[in-house]
Amino acid sequence: MARPSGLLYSVDETPPWAIMVVSALQHVVVNSITLIFPLIIAREAHLPAGQRVEFVSLSMLAMGISTF
Repeated sequence: MARPSGLLYSVDETPPWAIMVVSALQHVVVNSITLIFPLIIAREAHLPAGQRVEFVSLSMLAMGISTF
């Protein structure tokens, strides 16, 4: 079977290291943006600093679970 012209990498190929690092950083930035909302909610709820950390941690856990 011929390789499609728009396909950059095949199943067995690995992208260059630099592209993988940039893609990983992009993923981190996109996920970090979604953590702004729990921070705003925690601040507006006047939660103490310890509870804010727990609230954001639970939000990160929920993002990880929802990824699966």
